[in-house]
Amino acid sequence: MIIKHKTMERKKFVVIGLGKFGFKLVEELNEMGLEVVAIDSDSEKIEKIRDIASESIILNATDKEALEKCGVRDVDAVVVCKGREMEISILITSILKEIGVKEIICRAENSLHAKILKKIGADVVIYPEEDMAVRLAHTIHFPDVREYIEIEGPWDLAGLKISKKSKLVGRKIGDILRGTKERIDILMIEKILRSEKEKKGTEIKRVIPKSDYKIENGDVLILFAKPKDLDKFIKKNS
Repeated sequence: MIIKHKTMERKKFVVIGLGKFGFKLVEELNEMGLEVVAIDSDSEKIEKIRDIASESIILNATDKEALEKCGVRDVDAVVVCKGREMEISILITSILKEIGVKEIICRAENSLHAKILKKIGADVVIYPEEDMAVRLAHTIHFPDVREYIEIEGPWDLAGLKISKKSKLVGRKIGDILRGTKERIDILMIEKILRSEKEKKGTEIKRVIPKSDYKIENGDVLILFAKPKDLDKFIKKNS
């Protein structure tokens, strides 16, 4: 018997802290058609975001009573973007936990900050600067790597674009996986297709690879493996 789980769609968010990261997050959520409430104690920042956010509130987020009154308990998730103000982000996270917010997502400045946030109740902790540094390091080292994402746990994801010189061109997926020493999975293949109607236009076709699929020049392989295996595989086959 197959049990189908209904995908939970989150529709309303609160973003606390309107630095560059918080401001951009509000913009992106708004463009996705989601309801987003922006909170900051700086009236100038609130004025700038007023036409983008569904609602913008001038508020000291360390004030528990004020946070409760603005309805943070009723939203799907609250994102605390006060990463560089460590003490303030810790205090806000603690207050949100006390209020009973459904999901608390926090930006951390470093690993110690992240540990404290997790300890006091943050459900998800992100490191924007550290994550970007990891991506940049891998794309500098391996020019054919389009994207590199660290995942919580011992595995990472990477997108490897296949060039004409790659040893993988013309080889079957099954033969590649059987012939490599690295423990690696090829989860998906992205193919960039040119539109017939619009010569300049392109579209991306995503393929779940079968063992007899032959790799073509221009394919982007979505790889899943431990970091050491990813690096070895990419180095051998770029």
